Amino acid sequence: MLGAWRTTNRRLLIEERMALTMSDAGLSITVTSVTDFGCFALGYFLCPIPAVSDFCLLTATGIMMDYLFQITFYASVMVYGGRKEVDGGLLACCYKLKSRKNTRNDHYMQQPYIHRWFGDIYAPFILRKDIRIISMIIFLIYASLAIYGCISISVDISPRKYIRDDSPIQPFINLADKYIWADNVMPVFHVMNPPDFRTVQARARMNELIYRLEHTTYSIGRVSTNFWLWEYQRFLNDFPNINYTKNFYEKKYLIDFFDQSDSQQYRAYVKMKSNVTNGEPCIAAFAFQTSFYGLDSWDKRHVS
Repeated sequence: MLGAWRTTNRRLLIEERMALTMSDAGLSITVTSVTDFGCFALGYFLCPIPAVSDFCLLTATGIMMDYLFQITFYASVMVYGGRKEVDGGLLACCYKLKSRKNTRNDHYMQQPYIHRWFGDIYAPFILRKDIRIISMIIFLIYASLAIYGCISISVDISPRKYIRDDSPIQPFINLADKYIWADNVMPVFHVMNPPDFRTVQARARMNELIYRLEHTTYSIGRVSTNFWLWEYQRFLNDFPNINYTKNFYEKKYLIDFFDQSDSQQYRAYVKMKSNVTNGEPCIAAFAFQTSFYGLDSWDKRHVS
């Protein structure tokens, strides 16, 4: 709105200048505010987490209130400011504006007062040598503090952050952070672009990845890993004439494997393609698990 106001002709009436300002900036303000309001309002109705839902509601309300204040209260303040532009703005009651010499041309007086202030006072001030040295020192101090803050920042994305403070779940979250996470946690690792397991190289690369996860600082190790591929290989090894290159993705073996009582737990971790020729790679994505211990802080979980 200020940008649109400053582009208007200062010789026009205040009412005409405000009309031109609102016709220029009003549409963009309305579209932006309505879009943001709609997004957060949708989040309020769709988000199942109460704390996040409340955040969406408060933000949507704030956006709408801000929009109403812009087109009513703030526009009125701009009108009062426009009436006082000749005297130096709304703060002209606090100081007396020095009279300009008649040598000032009309183009100069057409510029807003804040533009003239930056050109006549602020710019010469910051270009002084002592001010530039002080500014450089202040910037170096700020940069040092910013770098130190980024290095020492503490990561904490505990569920208690998006649960209401008065929620009865909060004590359980605190106990889980203190005891359960510190004792044992089993994250799920998703592989969204599976390799072709018919080749030895692909299976070896997958095993190497899991091996590296099992040998991180807080990993429990191989005894905690839950991976369907290893069980499926044991299942195939029970058949004497199995050829991995030809039979690995045969549907009859996959169906028999996942139908076994011991293997039904892996059904939820493997997503199959339906429109694939029998014997061709038919796994769209899969997941596996391995356990970690001692992760009693989010810093450790982030590093691991």
